[in-house]
Amino acid sequence: MYNKAVSLVDSAHHQQPNHLAVHFLRSWKRERPPAFCLLPTAFCFPRRPVMTEIDEKVERIRQYLESENLAAVLLTSRRNFAWATNGATNHVRLGSEIGVASLLILKNGKRYIVAGNNEMPRMLEEEVKDLGYQPAQFNWYEAAQKQQLIEQLVSELGAEQMIGSDIPLPNTKLVEDSFARLRYCLTDGEIARYRQVGLGCAQAVEEVCRRLQPGMSELEIEGLTSEALLRRNLRPTVILVGADDRIYKYRHPVPTERPLERYCMIAINAQRWGLIGSLTRFVHFGPAPEDLVNRHGVVCRINAQFIAHTKQGTKASDFFVGIKDWYAQAGYSQEWCYHHQGGAIGYREREWIIAPDLNETINDRQAFAWNPTIAGAKDEDTILVLGDSVETITQTSEWPTVEVTVDGQTFQRPAILVR
Repeated sequence: MYNKAVSLVDSAHHQQPNHLAVHFLRSWKRERPPAFCLLPTAFCFPRRPVMTEIDEKVERIRQYLESENLAAVLLTSRRNFAWATNGATNHVRLGSEIGVASLLILKNGKRYIVAGNNEMPRMLEEEVKDLGYQPAQFNWYEAAQKQQLIEQLVSELGAEQMIGSDIPLPNTKLVEDSFARLRYCLTDGEIARYRQVGLGCAQAVEEVCRRLQPGMSELEIEGLTSEALLRRNLRPTVILVGADDRIYKYRHPVPTERPLERYCMIAINAQRWGLIGSLTRFVHFGPAPEDLVNRHGVVCRINAQFIAHTKQGTKASDFFVGIKDWYAQAGYSQEWCYHHQGGAIGYREREWIIAPDLNETINDRQAFAWNPTIAGAKDEDTILVLGDSVETITQTSEWPTVEVTVDGQTFQRPAILVR
């Protein structure tokens, strides 16, 4: 398989530069590979007979390219790579959103995976196998040739045209903000995968909450949480752990060496297949004080109002008017000012965060994670809008709940676990 390659040859190798030519290698491993190449069809594993989800996404992209007058789009961010491939991974560094391989999708429907020769074998065998992406390879030590390779591929469309990119790159148009909307409405496959993600996130956090002991540091609890998530093939992107007074003082208690005494908050975001689940849970050792129980009840009621009003077609700006009323009705009129209230979720921890002037609309088959807070209390889960109903995907039947009724609808919100 590694004995042949189709190479873009420059003038040193061919009389007509920048044309495609077939370049046969006697031994891929022993001889120096060309600077960049299109690998032959043999490298493209056979497509599945039915590719409805991939085809749907490619069609969304094709329509997007037409509407934006783009010849192609280059997807390099981890979130867009995962979305376009039904959950594949293109990263090496955990701390970077930029992957080591890109997807190049042309408006004529052709699609390529662009990567260095050090990354391409794994991409083909483990990430995009059977997905219809033709490999376009360059040498890792000649990475500057990547741009020339991309432009050569797009040139087959004829006249010079603009290429969109989800990260800043030379000679491209940055399109992430507009492209993100293609991710909002989940496919049937994504909904099925998301339910698995949500359940796993809830099970992991609840397991840790039942393993906690006074005296554990917040950092130790963070480690337990990370292990419980990774064991379920969920990669944490956010882990917040607050103990006792830090929950009242900080809305984002990043873990420290502070030991747990009686009251603990664990809040996480974790992903699999690129889809991110978000939730928060609380544990109290011994009976919780009445004031704390009341505060928790308030945020549960506010979040129930969030969920009850999460309806397709609702404008985010209109939705925000209700938020201030819900806090005021509970006697905490200013608490919404001290922390964001959440928003749409999916392939980012928040695709957007609700704000008074936000120009977004709630869509059918879109995911949300609202997180109303007051000092010492918070309520957060991941939900899906499915037609006229809303489904919470980060709940189990094993956690105690608080029953809240809003506009005739009854919601079971997570209570504080008393141990």
